[in-house]
Amino acid sequence: MTKKLVAAALISHLSSMATEFEKNGAQDTPYDEPYTTLTTNLIRGGNAYETIPNLCEFIFEFRNLATDNSDALHQSIVNYIETKMTLLTHGEQAEACVTLDTIAKAPGLDASQSELIVQAAQAICHGGKVLKVAYATGAGSFRQAKIPGCLWSW
Repeated sequence: MTKKLVAAALISHLSSMATEFEKNGAQDTPYDEPYTTLTTNLIRGGNAYETIPNLCEFIFEFRNLATDNSDALHQSIVNYIETKMTLLTHGEQAEACVTLDTIAKAPGLDASQSELIVQAAQAICHGGKVLKVAYATGAGSFRQAKIPGCLWSW
């Protein structure tokens, strides 16, 4: 199995995980995507056609709901690589390997409507619909440091 096919097999597994999150995972409806998402965003491999590539790299990310532990999600991917991917690669190419590098990790923000800071923001904004964003913000880091925070828009 070529390295590109090994990468494709891992990407396929990540896609299956994403489908499972969407169909059966925890839901938090104020998000535009109300479940943990997992996407493959960049794939690079080979340098010409009619050659077998010696490397395939790809970048993926997951944006997890607070109810889905990011460390546990990461570990489940590592476990898959160490068990299933090792069997795929070492059967035909003993020198093949799969590595996983964490480029960034940012804590999500999950502020409850019952929190004083959220109520104050709603009062400033004259009520309005509560929404949550799936991208990283400083508020998630503040929350991790036990400093109350929320985001608001008017």
